[in-house]
Amino acid sequence: MFQKHLSNFWLEKSGLIEGDLPTELRDGNALTIYDEPAGFGGYNFDDEGVLARKRKLVEDGVVICHLNTRESAFKLCEEPGNARGLFTIPKAFQTNLVVEKGDWSIEEMISETSEGFLAEGILRAEIFGEMIRISPELCWYIRRGEIQTPVLVNEIRIPASDALKRVVAVGKEMFERIGFEKGFPISEKSPPILIEATVA
Repeated sequence: MFQKHLSNFWLEKSGLIEGDLPTELRDGNALTIYDEPAGFGGYNFDDEGVLARKRKLVEDGVVICHLNTRESAFKLCEEPGNARGLFTIPKAFQTNLVVEKGDWSIEEMISETSEGFLAEGILRAEIFGEMIRISPELCWYIRRGEIQTPVLVNEIRIPASDALKRVVAVGKEMFERIGFEKGFPISEKSPPILIEATVA
């Protein structure tokens, strides 16, 4: 499964790095992810008054920190600084999530895929039981290192606890998405990712 523009959505959308709803993750490889409070969606202080700062969440496939409120930070023995919600119970949430680029080109990823799919965009993403489920906007079938034809893919499934372990390669081009989640401004920057997944 080759994901372009979906790169970090399976982490962000499913809450895998949110300290108030942590999911146990097995160590993986390749990915380094951090939350950057500068830029669109950023702030100087979170909604609990904690000074905002750049926070590395995943380093070389190992989760080293979560997005935290004061409460979740206390429980996990980590630092707070990602609380969102002034008039509600604070929720641990991203500002600008960034996946560090790797050294693979998109062409190299396609040529190394004996059979798979190139997915772009996202219609829906959620965690259901132990599975991350993503519905992509567009998909193309890849066979023997070449794009063959557009196809309809209803769902991409990745086991939540195994997500980081399934990363095969990280691209060197960066893509950005800005928008609103749960009423909060956010942005996501990420390269393409080659990942093992089940397609339905």
